[in-house]
Amino acid sequence: MCTTLLVALVFGCESRDGVLDTAGESTEAASTTAGASAPTVDATSPADTDLPTIDTGGSTGPSTTEETPAGPSVTFRAHFLDPESDGPAFTTVVDIDDDGSLDVIVSAFGTSLSVPPGTVTLYRRGATLDDWTPEVIAGRSEGIRFPNQTHAADLDGDGDLDVIVPYGFLVCEAVPWVGRCGGLAWFEQTPGGWIRHTLVDGEELFFHGVQLADLDGDGLTDMFTVRERINAFGPDTAEAVWFRGSLGPDLFDPRPQVAGPGLGSFPTLHDVDGDGDLDAVSAEYAMEGGSFAWLEQVTPPGLEDAGEWERHILDDTSGPSIQLALIPDLYGDGVLRAVGSNHTNTEQSSPDPWESAILAFTPTADPRDPWAKEQLSEGIRSAPGSIAAPQAAPGIFGWGDLDGDGDLDLAVAGDGDPRVMWMEQQSPGRFAMRILNPDLPQAGGMSIVDLDGNGTNEIIVTGYEDSVVFVLERE
Repeated sequence: MCTTLLVALVFGCESRDGVLDTAGESTEAASTTAGASAPTVDATSPADTDLPTIDTGGSTGPSTTEETPAGPSVTFRAHFLDPESDGPAFTTVVDIDDDGSLDVIVSAFGTSLSVPPGTVTLYRRGATLDDWTPEVIAGRSEGIRFPNQTHAADLDGDGDLDVIVPYGFLVCEAVPWVGRCGGLAWFEQTPGGWIRHTLVDGEELFFHGVQLADLDGDGLTDMFTVRERINAFGPDTAEAVWFRGSLGPDLFDPRPQVAGPGLGSFPTLHDVDGDGDLDAVSAEYAMEGGSFAWLEQVTPPGLEDAGEWERHILDDTSGPSIQLALIPDLYGDGVLRAVGSNHTNTEQSSPDPWESAILAFTPTADPRDPWAKEQLSEGIRSAPGSIAAPQAAPGIFGWGDLDGDGDLDLAVAGDGDPRVMWMEQQSPGRFAMRILNPDLPQAGGMSIVDLDGNGTNEIIVTGYEDSVVFVLERE
């Protein structure tokens, strides 16, 4: 989520007492998750004059604006997954018990000014999208502050899914009674409950996301991640590392193997250059001068070394950035593109020079060269914020077919921009901006998936400031 998310919490950002519905009205929180109701959202027309339809036209520069009819009416109904989650941020969708029904894992930070440990909760889906049963994976007693994007996998080979929790955030160092809070842990699913295995803890650097692969070819799963530090009194740090799989009870060697400087929150392992091995690609926030980059695996890791990795700039003209996703066939032309979200503020007293935007990148003939960039969004603007409570936009996003027309759309959390946006793809590479919620600051989630198996996708949305998790279902 937004790298400034909890600075506002610690230094005085107001939080709200009500649950914000998707029509932008403040309502009282429901007392239970099951059966809670929420309003219908009309996403028919462009939201306002600040968010016109965008025609990217396949250009390599900023897109131009073009008037476009609104098209057929599309409405979404909101179902509360949890109307009282305490500062939810990230979501992971899995079938945790292999029963054919998708469940949702929610990482929640907590909203108290005391900066308490957060929670990781599994919500098992019942017969409808209004029926969810919570099960705590990691409670506050685990002492995990800022649990970030979880990753579910059968780590121990027993046939069920375990859950990896990367954690930590820049706020910890700023709070004397908290201190260093970065770490990695995984929770083993057993018939008797969830058992914690800690890989690293109490680190100065924090972790947002992980990827799994056998990097050194020894038949054991390794864990690739990025550790970061946002330093108010010195240079920021971003370093890609991986942890070697082991046969011990914790399944990973806690000694990090350093791939190299750079990358950021949510790395993706992919064979970028087509040479048969896995490279790593991501947005960059804490890398000086970086926006989006990838690490080429030049020499494979061995059993005693980390391998040789070389950083290549995908784009360094967009400012600090929060997410990059590789999306196959985004425009329906068979081309793999990367979609990125930068994280900037053009409204603050010393404005950033980079427009806050959702961007698309097309690989060049040699992917080691900067990729062709086009801007897919327009009109995203962060609240000004302040020194004590900085803001930036946009936040994280998801992708999928939201209106049933067969192409891919984007669901975008504005983060510092308080709106939740649907970027409707109306023709290849041409998106219209719609507003799903005009006032849900520091939103997250944005998972797009067919939760109930009825053939249409839903969006899972979290509202950190409003402490609510809901599902938007297309009607």
